[in-house]
Amino acid sequence: MPVIQEFMFIPVETNLKGLGLALSARCLSDVKDASAYDMSSGNQTPREVEFIVFQNNMGHYAVARVVDVKARSHGDSYDALIAEYWINPDGSARFAE
Repeated sequence: MPVIQEFMFIPVETNLKGLGLALSARCLSDVKDASAYDMSSGNQTPREVEFIVFQNNMGHYAVARVVDVKARSHGDSYDALIAEYWINPDGSARFAE
C-alpha cells in the first residue's frame, strides 16, 4: 500500500505574506530566525516531519510541523493533515530558546 508523505500547500486569498520550508530544522529550536527562510514561492510541498515557516501581512511569524498525512487516494480510510504549530505571541521571528 503506497504511503503519502507530502502534500501541496497553496495559499489562496489569505493574509499570508509568505511561507517557506525550514528544511534544515529537525526541531523547533532549530528555527532560530524565521525571517531567514526563502518565502519567495507561493507553492510549497512539505513532507512529514518538515517545518513550514509562515509570515502574515502584519509581519508576525508562525511555524508548523507536518506530523502525518492521510489520503483515501493512497489507501487510507480518510483524508487528513495532522500538524503541530507555534505562533510567537510577540510577533518576532525568533523560535529558538
